Amino acid sequence: MHGKSVSALLATTKEPPSEVKMDVMEGDQMERMETNEEEVDLMDIELQEKTPDIIFTPKRQFHVDYLILKCVQPALGNVKDPPTDSSRAIERLKIILNSLQNDSGDMTVLTGIAKHLTSILKEKEQGPTTMMTNWLSAEASKPENINRAGTFRRFAVQCLESKVIPLLAGIIAFIDTNRNLDILTFNEQWKIGLWLQIFNDPELTQLRYTGIVSPSRHQELQEVIVKTTSLEGKVFSAGLPFSWLIFQQIDEVLRNTINTKEVGDSWFDVVMKATEIFQELPLGKLLSSTEGTYIHPLLKSYILDFVHMVHAVQSEEECNLVCETVRIGCKILIEGEFGRLLLSLIGCHMTHILHDVRFKNFSHIVHVWPGVSRRTVEFQQKESNFHLVTDEEITLDILALHMLIDHLEPSKESLNKPETRTKWLRKVCDYRPIIERIFGHFNQDTDRREFHYGKKCQRGIEQARLQWTRVVVVKLFIEHVCTSGKEELDIRRCMPLWQTFREGADMKDIKSLEKMERFLKLCHKDIVKKCFGDQAKCISCENPIEGAPVRLPCDHVICRKCFYDCVTLKEFECPHGGCHENFPADLNPDKSENVGEIRKYQDYRTRCNSFFMEVVSQLCFAEGTPPSQEVIEKLLSYIIGHSKGKKVERVVSRELTIFDDSIDPTPVVRSFLLQQLMQTSGHEIETHLLAYFNYADRLVKTTGDKQQLIELCLLVMTCMEDSLHQQYAHREDEITMATKMLRDAVPNIIGDIELLDKIDNLSKVRFSLTVVSKYIHKLYGTAQKSMPDPTVRKLFDAASKLCEECGSPWPRRYFVKQLCRCYGIESYQTVVTKSEASFLRWVRLPELKGNKVEECHDRYIVTGDEYKELRETIVTAVLSENSEKLELLLQDMQNILRVINGKILNDQRLGADPLLQILYETDKPQDTEAVMLLQEVPSVWRYRAMITVNHLRQHLDAAKMKLPVLRLFLKEEYHLRAIRFVPSIIRLQKMLMQKYNRKLDRAEATTLTIADVKVQMRQERRLKEFGHLLEDYIEAWNCVRESLETYLCPANESLVTVDKEYCRKDITEDTSISHLIPTYKDAGLCSYALLFFLLKKQNIFLDNYCSQTKQK
Repeated sequence: MHGKSVSALLATTKEPPSEVKMDVMEGDQMERMETNEEEVDLMDIELQEKTPDIIFTPKRQFHVDYLILKCVQPALGNVKDPPTDSSRAIERLKIILNSLQNDSGDMTVLTGIAKHLTSILKEKEQGPTTMMTNWLSAEASKPENINRAGTFRRFAVQCLESKVIPLLAGIIAFIDTNRNLDILTFNEQWKIGLWLQIFNDPELTQLRYTGIVSPSRHQELQEVIVKTTSLEGKVFSAGLPFSWLIFQQIDEVLRNTINTKEVGDSWFDVVMKATEIFQELPLGKLLSSTEGTYIHPLLKSYILDFVHMVHAVQSEEECNLVCETVRIGCKILIEGEFGRLLLSLIGCHMTHILHDVRFKNFSHIVHVWPGVSRRTVEFQQKESNFHLVTDEEITLDILALHMLIDHLEPSKESLNKPETRTKWLRKVCDYRPIIERIFGHFNQDTDRREFHYGKKCQRGIEQARLQWTRVVVVKLFIEHVCTSGKEELDIRRCMPLWQTFREGADMKDIKSLEKMERFLKLCHKDIVKKCFGDQAKCISCENPIEGAPVRLPCDHVICRKCFYDCVTLKEFECPHGGCHENFPADLNPDKSENVGEIRKYQDYRTRCNSFFMEVVSQLCFAEGTPPSQEVIEKLLSYIIGHSKGKKVERVVSRELTIFDDSIDPTPVVRSFLLQQLMQTSGHEIETHLLAYFNYADRLVKTTGDKQQLIELCLLVMTCMEDSLHQQYAHREDEITMATKMLRDAVPNIIGDIELLDKIDNLSKVRFSLTVVSKYIHKLYGTAQKSMPDPTVRKLFDAASKLCEECGSPWPRRYFVKQLCRCYGIESYQTVVTKSEASFLRWVRLPELKGNKVEECHDRYIVTGDEYKELRETIVTAVLSENSEKLELLLQDMQNILRVINGKILNDQRLGADPLLQILYETDKPQDTEAVMLLQEVPSVWRYRAMITVNHLRQHLDAAKMKLPVLRLFLKEEYHLRAIRFVPSIIRLQKMLMQKYNRKLDRAEATTLTIADVKVQMRQERRLKEFGHLLEDYIEAWNCVRESLETYLCPANESLVTVDKEYCRKDITEDTSISHLIPTYKDAGLCSYALLFFLLKKQNIFLDNYCSQTKQK
């Protein structure tokens, strides 16, 4: 025994006598560690350094087997299971004891444990925290230890056991990952043989000392948690020995091969290259030696385990469906080579990587409707000829999508009762996200030409889209028309609408739009009859009155369309041939004896129009593509109407509605359709815009007022500019695109081009100059000195060339206006002082030359005593912390500001300051009426504030409108924006708890940083996922951390608050991981309180919303 380290000692093992049983391995026998010939005295270990040259005979061998048998039961006691698998400990005990007793042959469970124990101890001794080579004798010879144990030998045994038990527990927990020990109880000898082959080779298992100790301090754990490698941490029973090891090695090899993929390589080539690499690894060599008769059972078992590791399995039916889909995808990918073991294994991995999104979509479908798996299996059995029931391509997600939409089929009466109708709507809202996600991924796949969907799936998608549009149409009708508390007449049309689109709906097609038009007109006819009874004919057009009638003072009745024709044409007389009695120009058509019925009718029409506009915006212009040309023309016909009078026929505008009697007395073009067109993409958009402009141009020319045409041009330009801001804001190529737009605009801004092209150029100039003002302020609008990079310099040069060469002063004025209104006059003045640089000289307005900017400590002192008094009052209030004097003033703030703004506008002294005159647009030069000189119209260059949440909040406060739901949202908007991160926060917490479950104590968690975790995640190939989750967590934390300083959070039956020190620190890579793992105190309270706060905010908001809207 002299001169041997513990690992070397354990390595010289010899088989124990076959007759030795577990029940006799006790007391003195284990304490003596008997050998075949004589007893080995543990004192010899102490002498190893004194007699290093002693040569040992084969008879003096230390039996590690006896040590293992002695320690196995305490080690089993240290192995812990997840709460969901609490009964596993007894099963594991039986399997281990039976395996140790019944082992025979060269490779057994006992020999595997011995080899791993020896390997781990050797790694420990060679590690950075190297043990003394005579550590056992040194510890045992201490007097206090001898006194405590009774003898030197007894303590030596106890000390050795204390070191071995935690390591043995780690080995047992490792080999029972995914209930891997269950395979030893199977009757399949090939599986048992494979199990023992892998376990008896530490090179195959790659089990290291660092894998069974704490991550940072490298201390042995007193409790070791059995891991599961399923996607969501659920326990499952492995079908193939050590399948998670095969998974990890294949995954690493395959992803490295993908990263080095050459341009001309197909995915099959990648699989072949990965196979060649894997078969050279020890594990690959072992698997490639599998006999042919066991290849298909092995492949089937691996696919089953593989699915559990990459898919969130909820049921056996779901697991079988996904396994079959993986098998189909693999067969398609490797082109008839399915059955070659290694190639097929790697092909399964590649199939899942290529179709990862589609597998996730199916998982989401199962989440919202758990019964879809069983329903899909039943459908496959009954409808085997259905085009999506095939093994020629992957169709599982699309087939499940059909099942999901079919599950929304309402029963005969379900839509006619408020309770069942509400349940149906709830189900539609639950299903909607995943359905639209699948459609979105299909569109993305088509645009990128990735071809992940075969022809049968493409056909299935189109069929599903038609049925889903049908569902959405009915949903919108219920939400907008069949509101709670309305008449039964309103809701009895739900099922007829569902039947109207029995074959599906495509609102981009004219046939579906006309079906909906006929349905709404039928509903309208019913409500008119209920409110006003049977209608007579109109005395003017002699057509049946289809809406609320208008009774003239002469007692004649006409339809609303004819009444509005008279008002539009200013023909205020009865159209009856024998009457011609005049009626007042301000005659109110809604003033009648049947006020209640008219109000009810108008309410119903308003709801129908709201429904129609939602259909147009959500369905006709869905997915950023315009509808067919026929639909565009139909929609334009709803906006542009014809008014016939005695002398002339005129084009008039009306609301976007299908009802013919809604003529707008004032010819103001509705911008709704234009806004929808601007938000779409496609080659036909210019054609649609031109058609819209031609229609609207006819409408404006009818009035003979050219100013109306100017207003129309401004409307189109505004929509175009908004579209540019939406398209390019926050994009990396924003500067490049703005530069190009400015360069293109130089010859066109005053050129003789088509009016629509001129409007397009002006909108681009306004957008580009807004971008220029942002970067001018960023670089020169502050005291900090900075120089533009070449890209920004080109942008400034393009703006300079435009302002100098376009021949109009308005672009430069607009830039100054934008800079001052967005960033303050001080910013412009600072830029002007730095404008000596050649690329900034253009920012000076020619009309401001010679005006010097005087610096003043307090420029407002010139306003007089009122300002002095106000300043003194504020200073006194701040110093005394008494705001009573200010409260009365602030209560009337809106009225005061309104009065002061009026004074500013009427202050003639502003005329002495050209800059203020430009900024506040107080000058009113004569607008040109020449549309082709649109660039000289001051209205084109008006400042327009971007619509933001703060902008909305200010307008809401100024309007003094109730709008309780909107006010409720704006009040909590800042925190509500963080609620979208709740799923990421939960996933991050689960990921960390599964990784470090019982491997980190509180002290160690404070020393392990996020940077350390990233290193570990990179090794596990989960860094990308961890990085995304961490980004979401940090953004949510930054949103609410100030509120958490004073927030009382219930934890462990008490109320606690997060330490302010934690709340005021940013989360960086140096932050300890304890901030992310939820606990009831210390840094972990940050994570717990963050999630609790967001969920509580959401629940309170929903409660308040339901209270305001009177919903349950």
